[in-house]
Amino acid sequence: MTACDLGAVTKPWEISRKVAELVTSEFFEQGDRERSELKLTPSAIFDRNRKDELPGLQLEWIDGICAPLYEVILRNASSTSPNPRGLNLLL
Repeated sequence: MTACDLGAVTKPWEISRKVAELVTSEFFEQGDRERSELKLTPSAIFDRNRKDELPGLQLEWIDGICAPLYEVILRNASSTSPNPRGLNLLL
């Protein structure tokens, strides 16, 4: 996974929301297959039966993975400037 893969969290709300919806749909499909084909209990983020936990899981992802990654990039890439509408909201 690259910083570019995580870039949607730095975009305006409508773009970020759409990406989150697409990813969530993909994750739920994976969870459905894990349950039906592999007879496994999917992790919370892949389990549509636990979708009420999704907002908290998304915040953990942003706070625990995305924001720290971009902090390191900004600290180590002196010629890089943050997107004030997106990235600064994370930091």
